[in-house]
Amino acid sequence: MNIITDFLLNTWLVYYEAAPFLLIGFISAGVLHQYMPDSFIQKHLQGNGFLPILKAAIIGTPVPLCSCGVVPVGLSLREKGLGRGPTTSFLVATPENGVDSITLSYSLFGGLFTGVRIFFSLVVAVCTGIFVKLFGDDPGDNSEAGEVKSCCASKAKKSSCSTPAPVKPSGFNFVMKEFLPKTVHWLLLGFFLSGAISTLIPDGFLGQLSASQSIFAAALIGVPLYVCASASTPIALSLFLAGMSPGACLVFLLTGPASNAANVPLYIKELGAKTTAVFYTSIFVTACLCGFMVDYLFKAEDFMINNVAGHIHGQEHSLFAIIGTSAFSIAVLSAMYFRWGKRDGSGSCH
Repeated sequence: MNIITDFLLNTWLVYYEAAPFLLIGFISAGVLHQYMPDSFIQKHLQGNGFLPILKAAIIGTPVPLCSCGVVPVGLSLREKGLGRGPTTSFLVATPENGVDSITLSYSLFGGLFTGVRIFFSLVVAVCTGIFVKLFGDDPGDNSEAGEVKSCCASKAKKSSCSTPAPVKPSGFNFVMKEFLPKTVHWLLLGFFLSGAISTLIPDGFLGQLSASQSIFAAALIGVPLYVCASASTPIALSLFLAGMSPGACLVFLLTGPASNAANVPLYIKELGAKTTAVFYTSIFVTACLCGFMVDYLFKAEDFMINNVAGHIHGQEHSLFAIIGTSAFSIAVLSAMYFRWGKRDGSGSCH
């Protein structure tokens, strides 16, 4: 029973620390959805050179889309004429970060590691976009001229121009009925895995691995495994406290959200086999190099945080923590209802 009690306690401690900041992150996601025009992404990503690839990574960073949501968005932009370089840069940067995971990363790791995470996620996205542009093979690519097609530019799609555009949901409805329901199961899984790692793996145990071993292990696990950016953050925290190097934790955060073995068939169909191979290889190699760089530039002590339990103990009477955790818990229960309790198909993501 002690193991079960410790597991529940460790899970709760991480959840209690993270919930108020996740609430802020999801509110910010709603604001972005409400006030960012639908045409903003397409408008600013025209062309297929280095600048559109960089802009795709920067624009994708705060966009509130998980891995299951970014794929149709990215591929729809591709169908409208977006170059394969900016498309893949957007597909990498968007799920790696997000306002929700950024605020969560700040609450669990602090400002320095959060800044490092954002910077190197941009590096991985941009490098992937460049490598795909240079070495990818997409016979159907006709966007090298850099013009993003409008729907009326194609006669085949002219009839769709007269179709009224669907009503965009409000930021509140988007978060509560779409975005959070799509990610709630991964989010809860992340907290439970974090609790399990903290309970079963002794502090410092993973420190027995060399930096290179832990970095490659993190990449080999992260590339085929899908775990959203928010869910991967508490897992990375537990790995860090168990002794994994900061660079290896970063590699897990860079690869897990961005790559997903389940998407391989779809990418092969839409982007081509060679482009897909370059896409996944670039994520693996670039993320590992970023991990080595972090371990070279920083020490574990630079990111050392107080033990989560001790940090939370000082906040147990904080009004911010109590209100934030309570409000976020209500939002989670609502998301669970829209995902599993409601049978009209809204908000589902498989």
